[in-house]
Amino acid sequence: MFDDRLRVLKEWAMRPLARLVGWLPPAGATLIAFFFGLLAAGLLARQWYAWGFLGWFLNRLFDGLDGSLAREQDAASDFGGYLDIVLDFAVYAA
Repeated sequence: MFDDRLRVLKEWAMRPLARLVGWLPPAGATLIAFFFGLLAAGLLARQWYAWGFLGWFLNRLFDGLDGSLAREQDAASDFGGYLDIVLDFAVYAA
């Protein structure tokens, strides 16, 4: 599947960052991603497109980082995956 090939590339890119911020719990990265996603939605609603793009970029960065952190810390869990997807959908709805 196409997604599987991209996942390998994403993990290759995110692993060094996950090691750099290894002190951050995976759920912390998920919550930071959620914050930046809501911030981006608010900024875009106010037509502050450059700031909104930055918020969305940071949302995507931290959303990709949470899974890499969980694998790096051997802390992957069903709850973490559930929290990630629920907060992602909340941001998409915003």
